[in-house]
Amino acid sequence: MCFAFLIDFLFNKRNPSFLPLALEGFFYIVIIMYFFYEKVKYISNAPLYSISSFWISIAFLITFSGTFFLYLFSISMMNKDPAFKYQYNIIYGCFTILKNTLLCIAVFVNRTSNISIKEKMIAPNLDLDTSYP
Repeated sequence: MCFAFLIDFLFNKRNPSFLPLALEGFFYIVIIMYFFYEKVKYISNAPLYSISSFWISIAFLITFSGTFFLYLFSISMMNKDPAFKYQYNIIYGCFTILKNTLLCIAVFVNRTSNISIKEKMIAPNLDLDTSYP
């Protein structure tokens, strides 16, 4: 990714392409899919949607997958069609708003899960090994 960015920066200073952003998006999509594979592989007691990392991953997965083809298409269309810039901004804005909404849900889920975990915790100084005849 850094190599693609440097080549784009050095040889195309006036009109940078979005190819490094597309490569970065593809890289993160693969990493997030692997993260979901690991989460599903190990079953836990809590549902997956009650963990804040699930909502953060979903937010970035939707953002990167939604803008991946937009970046690839904008390489060839940004300077040719002035209406494309307007449509590009609308699509990018929609995905950004969706990402921010899902990140807010992650904060809310994290706050409610921390409250419920504190209520269910057993005191650390509680001695459960004593038995009385």
